[in-house]
Amino acid sequence: MRRLVLICAGPFIVIALASVSARQQAPAASVRARGTTAATSTTGKIVIKPQFDDAGSFTEGLAPIRIGDDKTGKWGFIDKTGKMVIPAVFAFAQTFHEGLALVGVGGAPKAKYAFINTSGEIVITPKCDAAWMFRDGFATVRIGDYRTGKYGYINKKGETVIAPTFDGANIFADGLASVRIGDEKTGKWGFIDRTGRMVIPPQFSAAGGFWNDGLAGVRIGDRTTGHGAFIDKKGNIVLEPKSATAMSFALIEGLAAARVGDEKSGKWGYVNKTGKLVITPQFDEPREFQDGLAAVRIGTFWTGKWGFIDKTGTMVIAPQFGSAAGFSEGLALVGIGEPLHRKYGFIDKTGKMVITAQFEGADSFSEGLARVRVGDDKTGKSGFISR
Repeated sequence: MRRLVLICAGPFIVIALASVSARQQAPAASVRARGTTAATSTTGKIVIKPQFDDAGSFTEGLAPIRIGDDKTGKWGFIDKTGKMVIPAVFAFAQTFHEGLALVGVGGAPKAKYAFINTSGEIVITPKCDAAWMFRDGFATVRIGDYRTGKYGYINKKGETVIAPTFDGANIFADGLASVRIGDEKTGKWGFIDRTGRMVIPPQFSAAGGFWNDGLAGVRIGDRTTGHGAFIDKKGNIVLEPKSATAMSFALIEGLAAARVGDEKSGKWGYVNKTGKLVITPQFDEPREFQDGLAAVRIGTFWTGKWGFIDKTGTMVIAPQFGSAAGFSEGLALVGIGEPLHRKYGFIDKTGKMVITAQFEGADSFSEGLARVRVGDDKTGKSGFISR
């Protein structure tokens, strides 16, 4: 499952799509439902027994799992039968993308970054201080520390293809990547192509990627008084709702969440591809549209309730959940109860609870399976359920 989140990881400042789950399997920005991990069918049948101390979602047929605690435990990978196909020997592990997974080699917290293939072979050992997943054949790497380091890109041979000269950088999408020149507060974001050539000059206070049907979200002006917009691959502004004080960088199914008013009292609605506000700002937190529906919250973070609207803004599933994520593979992950005692289950598009809220933690479905946790976040165990 995915949700809209503001990623503020060092120089990376962009509203993006991230998994909604209890905890990410590697030191990367993420959101995750608090609780236990395991997998089940619509009757709640567990297909991979809860036995792991943590786990990530399945991608490319494999899922990362951890054996041991979060300080000294080791990560490996299982297949969809639950068989350990890559031994648990890594300090951390992320999910596979484009046939490669980022892992930590050596003891934490000084583990070295490396990439493995689906056979578990280390195929790239970049000389860097941080690295991110592959996208469009390139991976972002950082040379130096969090504050003063420089960012560049490597290819799947481990070769540096774009020298680390940028103060911030995001992953490639549709042949372009956003990069920052200057510090976090006053620096500007532009876009480079796969040769490293700056094709859209640095001019934005924040920028996402071209993962929105050929459009990228940017922020024009400073973070306090500026506003969001979408540009095309030539840098032309094609969507600029100036009435919105904040806007998601995710234009999904033709709609993007937009806020009118300040961070404390403002309300969220949705704009279309022309920039027109087509769903009146009335929500306290939005998610992106998936399968024609979007999760929205009415009320505060602690006491508000989540429901689902359609593209007309009609509330088709009444606000009743303590937490909710978007639909994935026909089902949406929802939480019932107070934040510290919440249970997680899954609903269908009619709002019917088809997998009972019984888990202390869970992820959205991916490749037919969902991670769930049974027990608390310290001693509980994770496994997987099927649809």
